[in-house]
Amino acid sequence: MLALRNLAILLSVGLSTAGCFVARETVDLGAAANASAEFNALLDAADEPPEVEVGPPPADRAHKFALANAERRLQSTIQLPSRSGLRGKIVETDGWRLVRADRRFLTPFFRQTHWRHRELESVLREETADAMLLAATESENPLVRATAAIGRARRDQGDSPLLIDAVENRDLPTSTRSAALEALALVNDQAAIDQLYESRETWLAAEEPTPAQLLSAEKLETELMYALALRDNVRSDARVIAGLASEYDNVRAAALDAMYLDWSGELPPEAAQLLDDRAEMVSSAARRTAAPLAELRPAMMSAVMSQRRDAIYGMARSGQPEALEALSQLDENASIVCLLAATDVWAIRGDFQRIADLATHPEHRVRSAVAELLAIDQQQELLSAAPKLLDDSSSQVRDQALDSLEAWPIQPATAAILTALRKSESPYTGKVLAQRLAARLGEPSPASDETVAESLARLDKAWRTQFGSLPEENVAVTEDRVSRQAALELLQLVQQYEQAKTAQAATAAKRSLLTQQTALLATLDQLAPELQNVPLPRLQENVLPEINADFASWERAKQQSDTMRTSALRELARASRRHLLNQYLLQLVADSCRLDAPEEEMHAILEIVQQDNRPAAARIVGLALHHRAATVRRQSVAWCERYTSHDYAGMLSTLLTDKDRGVRLATAVALRYYPGRSTTTALLGMIGDRDDDLAVAAAGSLAYLQVQEGNDALNRFSRHRIERTRRLAVEAMGVSGDEAFAPTLIRMLGESQSVRHAALEALPKVVGEDIAAKEKGFRDTNSQIAAWQSWYAAKVGSTQVTY
Repeated sequence: MLALRNLAILLSVGLSTAGCFVARETVDLGAAANASAEFNALLDAADEPPEVEVGPPPADRAHKFALANAERRLQSTIQLPSRSGLRGKIVETDGWRLVRADRRFLTPFFRQTHWRHRELESVLREETADAMLLAATESENPLVRATAAIGRARRDQGDSPLLIDAVENRDLPTSTRSAALEALALVNDQAAIDQLYESRETWLAAEEPTPAQLLSAEKLETELMYALALRDNVRSDARVIAGLASEYDNVRAAALDAMYLDWSGELPPEAAQLLDDRAEMVSSAARRTAAPLAELRPAMMSAVMSQRRDAIYGMARSGQPEALEALSQLDENASIVCLLAATDVWAIRGDFQRIADLATHPEHRVRSAVAELLAIDQQQELLSAAPKLLDDSSSQVRDQALDSLEAWPIQPATAAILTALRKSESPYTGKVLAQRLAARLGEPSPASDETVAESLARLDKAWRTQFGSLPEENVAVTEDRVSRQAALELLQLVQQYEQAKTAQAATAAKRSLLTQQTALLATLDQLAPELQNVPLPRLQENVLPEINADFASWERAKQQSDTMRTSALRELARASRRHLLNQYLLQLVADSCRLDAPEEEMHAILEIVQQDNRPAAARIVGLALHHRAATVRRQSVAWCERYTSHDYAGMLSTLLTDKDRGVRLATAVALRYYPGRSTTTALLGMIGDRDDDLAVAAAGSLAYLQVQEGNDALNRFSRHRIERTRRLAVEAMGVSGDEAFAPTLIRMLGESQSVRHAALEALPKVVGEDIAAKEKGFRDTNSQIAAWQSWYAAKVGSTQVTY
């Protein structure tokens, strides 16, 4: 520093001296002194510590960051398609969509939200949802602010002023305003709804509305009718009655729907006049709400399914004995539309046992409806059906059941998930259940390299630590099981009854048996295999039908013609879905099976054992595998796929050469659960079959059994010239669950639409997690493909493993 100062003084003196030689008469020595003083001042200032700039306090920065993050999370975007197949242009949308619009008249009971927003629902599932939504209410973007207010209302933190502002803001999209109006109704802010109704002329549309504004006004007024429905005495509400005379079809239908669940109120005469309305939606709503029983009877037999559906809802509203009797006759053989309506009706009336019987229905839409109703089952009457729904083959049913169980207390909900995890045979389903169970128990999420068995052991231990043993473990497996000595004494009594010479002795023995009917049924069920060739005609004809309804149904079936016999067998099938039939009864059914029996009769018998894998049921299936009808053999193979019985492995291998193509295909799929040399040999012989579908099915089963020839064959079929064959190969790769197929599936993402969709379905199963689910937005195909390609590129770049 001192050297710099001396250098500056010398430089200034030199410059001043040079100036003297140029112009001696104007020498100014003060300039050099001023320069030196200024330079010294600069040096002194440099020695002082710099002043710290005053910025915003940390709290303000955190608030701005939280606000920006909330705005980013709640803004909905969608990617437009791109010809190149890469990410397309991203545009912003309002994000709201209306779901289940045909069930809005049930909202006062189910209290469901019909306006959905993907980003908002994603935020609501997070632990920081409250703080994020609170920060978003201060956003300058009115769309984000309205979405946040709706989200807070769904978490019982309603902000009525913000919701009212959103409804009255004509600059917002109509769907956002409708969702805000629904949120106001669901938080039961009747004063706000009344206020909006009184001022509706000012916010529905402008004074000189455009056609688009008129359409928006119709939608908002319709939403206002549904908002008025969530209160008592709707049928006497003058505002709803006035809606019956609206010029808009949607408003008239919504006014009728608003009156539907007010079963105790008196229906205004204007409602019945709309039965003949020109608009189908209005007449349909009037049929549900105002049609008399005389008009509902023919509607129940109509060829139009929508009229049958309306008639079911109308009969439930009627409540007359004749109407309730008609509803009680609905069973699993009814149409899908009628069953979906019946589940709603039974839920409203609290008949959850009828709903539980549909948990194993063959149609996934019915099972999905049952899974959705788990959320309102406050008494957990569907607890026995929950594990079946959680281990369902349809991912839609499984995910719906998991979401519905969020409304249950933690102990019964996690018990159902743990039970399903124990019984699940699908690796992908097991991982999904383990992740959800870990989240509910507060345990770490399963690691990527953790197997399902390891997750089950860890989570089972955590569950027992918190709650003890499972409810099903507190009950004996066979609580009616009798001791060997007691069974011997009962069989001796049965022998006395069968060999009685006089009527008096037979009556006395029968009376003794009737006093021990519970022990008798348990003994027969326990010793059914040993009693297979023992004739007991008196017991079967006189005693068992009196003490058990299932045996009575079977006795009627034996005494009737073929048509009536099939009907009685179907009655037994319905009983088998409610409880396990006595194994001795199944033994009697098996003894009556004939290879030349009518096809319908054999189908009815197989329905009896559809959910049963005990020895007597397996014997029935073994007989049906040799039946002359191909459809019966196909149904038997489906049972063998569901319940693995290794006694039939050899028999199934021979069915690969069956004359029916459907039987061959079903057998090729079922053999994946029968590992063994004979199975592998039979499947290897089918890989080169001329039928591509059969060859792909055989290759898929071999891949599932971890046979390398199956993997190689599926890779070959993935390059087949026929699109259907390539799609089937991709689906088989997903079923195998082998991560070695990941490179092939990534390559198939550039294929045709059907193959691309199958690859997107298969990738989560072979990888173990859904990478595309982490994508923000509506998860269009382009964004899912880009997410998987980015994941695969990162995986290949970070590992030395050669695929």
